[in-house]
Amino acid sequence: MIRRLVNRFFDAQTWADDVGETTQKIIHAIYRPAALRDLLHGVWLGHPLHPLLTDVPVGAFTAGLLLDLLTGPYPGLHEGANLVTFAGFVVMAAAI
Repeated sequence: MIRRLVNRFFDAQTWADDVGETTQKIIHAIYRPAALRDLLHGVWLGHPLHPLLTDVPVGAFTAGLLLDLLTGPYPGLHEGANLVTFAGFVVMAAAI
C-alpha cells in the first residue's frame, strides 16, 4: 500500500525528468574523453576504481564529522575538518 503511494508520488514528479536529462548530458560531455573514462574505469590498475571511490568519501565525511565535533576543545582542528570534507566531495564527484 505505502509502496504504491510512494511510487505514484515519484512518478508524478515530471519536472525531475528534465533535470535528469540535462544532468546526464553534462556528465556525458565531461566523461566522454577516453583518457578520463579509462582512468576512472581503472584500466591502468586492472581493477575498477568505483569501489575505492565510494569508500573514500564515507571515510572523509566521518573524519570531518569527528574533527568538527572536536573543534570545541581544539579549535585548530576546524581547518582539518573543512579539508577532509572538501576532499570527500571531490572524490564523491569522481565516483558519480
